[in-house]
Amino acid sequence: MKYRLISILTLFCLIWLSGFSPVWAQETEAETNDSPPQASAKPTPPKKKKKERKTPSHVYQHSEQVVREIKLIREALGKNERPRDPGVQSDKNPLHSFGKSLEVLEKVARLQTSVGLSSAEIPPWPQKQVRANDVFDSISLILAEILKLKAHYGITGTIEEPRFRFGKSSSDVYENLWRASYLLDSMTAPWTPNHVYRNTQYILSELRLIAEAEEITLTDSDLPMVAQTTVPKDVLIELFKNLYRMAKYQRKLGLRPLRPPFFPSGEITPSDPYDATFMLLAEITRIKNRLRIKNPLPSIALPDDKIPANVFAQALQIGSYLSQMSEQTEE
Repeated sequence: MKYRLISILTLFCLIWLSGFSPVWAQETEAETNDSPPQASAKPTPPKKKKKERKTPSHVYQHSEQVVREIKLIREALGKNERPRDPGVQSDKNPLHSFGKSLEVLEKVARLQTSVGLSSAEIPPWPQKQVRANDVFDSISLILAEILKLKAHYGITGTIEEPRFRFGKSSSDVYENLWRASYLLDSMTAPWTPNHVYRNTQYILSELRLIAEAEEITLTDSDLPMVAQTTVPKDVLIELFKNLYRMAKYQRKLGLRPLRPPFFPSGEITPSDPYDATFMLLAEITRIKNRLRIKNPLPSIALPDDKIPANVFAQALQIGSYLSQMSEQTEE
């Protein structure tokens, strides 16, 4: 009996050591194990390759591709009109260049529509700090759309690759994009007072948004009557006054103020006030980014019945708003 008991105990120990777990032990483990089963470790994904950081010189080289491609198309279409020259630009940053690239893209889109192509989609103004890479990408979009136009016209010629130039600045990029914009004027329908009027509506809407964020009360002042004989040059003069008013408001906010360009020479067309409204929109975007206002531009339909006098009245209202905002802002 004694030996039988020892044999049973020995057998039980051997079974226990072999890894067998009795039912009562299994149930206890199940009741006390509250943590979920461990998931198998996932393989570490490969690191994304860092995007090459562009400099203004890279962006300038890219913008020169746009200029040369447009010249190639103009030559193929027999467009020999001498384009206007934008003149030397200064104190521009990547945001200004980005805004000018949107202007160029919009002209390319209008040209596409006029020849029966699907027009390029215009991206919104960025709600962040714009860097050289953003401008480079915007120019890449312009080039892609220009290549569609070349294919439509059956143009097989190619441009000589522009060489890389060290020491270029955002002002040089802005100037070159403005040059591209002027080159497109002979191929696209000119801007009309309707387009400039819509931009003034964007500006007024954005100024109201900034005023609300800064707790500034704006009133629609009684503005003087505008003569029906108003011409684009009158509108441009008032918009240039607003560029200086904008600079004054930026100083009050502690922002580096814009430096308005020289007043353009030669015949003034709706294209010039249109450029000036884009300058104002670029400066408004700078202010929104500084104040961390993320609201995008509203959607405003293009009117079809506006004349320069209507645009002039809106330019006066913009000036009134900017003056009120400066007066109610402490330095």
